[in-house]
Amino acid sequence: MDHQHSHSKVGEAMAVTPARGDQQLKDSWERIVVDPAIKDRLLNHALMSISLRKAGISGISLPLHGLLLLNGLPGVGKTTLARGLAYAVAEQLADRYGIVRLVDVNMHLLPSELLGRTQRNVVQLFQEELPALAEDGPTVVVLDEVEVLAVSRSEASLDINPADVFRGTAALLSALDWISREAPGVLVVGTTNLAGALDDAVVSRADLVMELPLPGPAVIRQILADTLNDLGRHFPACRELATDDQLAEVAELLGGIDGRQARKFVADALASHRETAIDPSGLRMGTLIELAKTRN
Repeated sequence: MDHQHSHSKVGEAMAVTPARGDQQLKDSWERIVVDPAIKDRLLNHALMSISLRKAGISGISLPLHGLLLLNGLPGVGKTTLARGLAYAVAEQLADRYGIVRLVDVNMHLLPSELLGRTQRNVVQLFQEELPALAEDGPTVVVLDEVEVLAVSRSEASLDINPADVFRGTAALLSALDWISREAPGVLVVGTTNLAGALDDAVVSRADLVMELPLPGPAVIRQILADTLNDLGRHFPACRELATDDQLAEVAELLGGIDGRQARKFVADALASHRETAIDPSGLRMGTLIELAKTRN
């Protein structure tokens, strides 16, 4: 069954997607190019957290909070990986625990200027909405830019009201503790570009803190090849570029960029000539190499 969400700020902040069989989430997990060990570790932690907490393992003997944190520079794939994780969890757990859902939370809609409203929003989300969803099966909750509510209280800027920061962070900490005890089917995945800005008490509750690195040349080559192959579904000539040995040279020249920029590089190459902007079939390796050289 699908739960009706109240027309509150919290209801607006949540986007709920059944994870199994969702093509977009499948692509997020299968087509993101990162070290396979990163995916394995992330998925294993997710499965362990849900399985052991649902089995009733004591939080004293094994303090699992059901919180995973992904940090790294913008564009390295944190959000894509976090959302795709819901699909991977659904595939692994299939029908063992019921329907697996993804809940995307817009963190910027939770804080409020009204006194006490931020805390009430956090409590409503974590102690009412999410547990209600989790009654039907595991719920993977993505908190993108988690620092919005988990900002370090010791680093709180004086130009914002520190009391509000403290209340919001304290509410999130209480909510995470409550979820870990009362809602074993809820798995929270937080992403941040600002690992140093997170409150120590939030980080200490994480079962896994993983930094996603910038891609090396081999990974950049895979990303370029994936992008060209996808173009090749509509413009078959692009597939030949995906397997061209010189793509490795392009990847070397692009060292230091993130995965999102690597995909945008292909778009930039197409836009460098009017002909290929209209018909990508005419894209040549020489164009990719020349453009890559200008990036250094």
